[in-house]
Amino acid sequence: MDNHETTVEARRRFIALVGGSVLLTPLVGLTGCGGDEEAGAPVAGDGGSTSGMEPDQSTGEQPTESSAADADADAADAQAGSQDASANETQPKLSEDSPQAKRLAYVHDADDVIASEQPRYEEGQQCTNCQLYQGTPDDEWAGCPLFAGKLVKGTGWCNAYAPRSG
Repeated sequence: MDNHETTVEARRRFIALVGGSVLLTPLVGLTGCGGDEEAGAPVAGDGGSTSGMEPDQSTGEQPTESSAADADADAADAQAGSQDASANETQPKLSEDSPQAKRLAYVHDADDVIASEQPRYEEGQQCTNCQLYQGTPDDEWAGCPLFAGKLVKGTGWCNAYAPRSG
């Protein structure tokens, strides 16, 4: 018995020394290992209602999980499309006076480029036909990874121009 009491006492001292939270951390950490489910969201089969899985009121049939997943994917696609369209309306436009624009010799209108000062410039180059331009050729303004968070003008040009392939 003396050996058992010594072991229990040693454990108690260890817990007091390191604190009980160190011993509970692995257990608490496991609660976050649930995949992509939102915290508190019911999981299919746990007795809770899942979004998009309510029975069809006209037939009383339960939809399949694939139809619910398809509906969720369609909703996400619609939201992403509206975010892309509104991003061009909410992001600020790049100023030609910004330090990065000046470093890259960016101008809003490629016709304003002075070819003798920008030897990389060739007639016809503009943002809309650059592979970095994140819009369509019809977009007046769109994003560019070189100017994160800012929109560049489709008719613009900078010395990082890279022709769009194909």
